[in-house]
Amino acid sequence: NTVPVRFQLDATMTANAALALIQQQANNSRDHEYLTLAEIQAAAPDLRAREPLFDHLVVLENYPMDASLRGAGAGAEGAAASEMAISITDIRAYERTDLPLNLVIVPTADGLEATFMFDARVYPVAQISHLAEHFVDLAQKLVQAPGQTLSSVDMLTPAEGHWLTSQWNKRQSDFPTD
Repeated sequence: NTVPVRFQLDATMTANAALALIQQQANNSRDHEYLTLAEIQAAAPDLRAREPLFDHLVVLENYPMDASLRGAGAGAEGAAASEMAISITDIRAYERTDLPLNLVIVPTADGLEATFMFDARVYPVAQISHLAEHFVDLAQKLVQAPGQTLSSVDMLTPAEGHWLTSQWNKRQSDFPTD
């Protein structure tokens, strides 16, 4: 079951400490994973009248999945004919959610694969593409320097940083000199 996890990060924390805190909070909530979201919502009556418990979802799968099971449409290529009497190809998996934005992260042989699923009526494709660029850039920065504090992480992508220093700062305005 999906269990909402509430956590608060401190800007002085390192990336490693922040991930450890999130993992600890998720582990602490495991006692309640048998509850449905409706039961969790009912247990928090002060939230029931306002908004849903969450409207975006980040899922980190804790087990590797073959590409064909992730919906890549790949078959069982590479296996010798003598190894298989039956061949299954073109496997596809489809997920559906009622939330406007989901980020699903799955471990692969090459690292992590992130998939953004979103409601195009809420988020334009360009906005999700921009978000994905930031996600990749931020993940790379945190992996390269996991001991840096969260407040010291540069949130601009290299392209944005370049534009800011080379283009935006070059703009001249005709201000009155008197």
